[in-house]
Amino acid sequence: MSKLITDYTKAKDLKLDVSGFIINFKPYSLFPKYRFSLEEVKKIIPKIRKENKLVFLNMDALIREKDLENLKELLKIIITLNSYK
Repeated sequence: MSKLITDYTKAKDLKLDVSGFIINFKPYSLFPKYRFSLEEVKKIIPKIRKENKLVFLNMDALIREKDLENLKELLKIIITLNSYK
């Protein structure tokens, strides 16, 4: 079965008949029109999951070795957002 996935741009997108959303994550997404900070992502992911939709983070920027520890801590935070009430 195919799934339709689209970029998340605003709260109204949650009403779209899609299987999930791509969130462009600042500063790790290079050229998208809409990028969201960690604080914004913390609010967006639970809303998407509450709608039983998939969430994908777009992180296509090159990451320096010295920044890997920060990224690791950031991903730990993101993982906890997958559950919702």
